[in-house]
Amino acid sequence: MSLQIDNIKPVNGKVLIEIQHHAVKSKGGLFIPDAEKKRSPLGKVIRVADDVTKCAIGDLVYFDLYEGTRLDEFNIIIKDDFIYAVINKEQGDGSK
Repeated sequence: MSLQIDNIKPVNGKVLIEIQHHAVKSKGGLFIPDAEKKRSPLGKVIRVADDVTKCAIGDLVYFDLYEGTRLDEFNIIIKDDFIYAVINKEQGDGSK
């Protein structure tokens, strides 16, 4: 049975995040193979539980890579307490 990310709805303060993988290039211009890449703590919010207020679908977030449940290489479900920063949330009121 294959996992269908579109059918997953987090509950109880959980967030589904798509981990952002970055191409890594050495100083000499060579691309480092996937096996040698470090996982990035940056991800895009795909789904949120109804009770989550820290982030919204589409936000880029920094999160704790060592918490939560990995669904596959690209997706993780974590408790919203382990999201440490939202880096592109709209701030229409001009506040910092």
